[in-house]
Amino acid sequence: MNEKRRGQAEQLRRLHHGTDVLMLPNAWDAVSAKLFERSGFAAIGTSSAGSLCLDGRVFFWQPY
Repeated sequence: MNEKRRGQAEQLRRLHHGTDVLMLPNAWDAVSAKLFERSGFAAIGTSSAGSLCLDGRVFFWQPY
């Protein structure tokens, strides 16, 4: 793990174990991630479907 990633992991760990509530909005693409960032969220999650679609794969949800 490079130093930048290590620093990011440590920052997320501090947020997760801090006293404030950590809210992680799920970004579907770069535009929604940028909107969340500009809205002041300390961290942003990713959705599995969004990640698959960005990678060119199709996501099909199958109910049980």
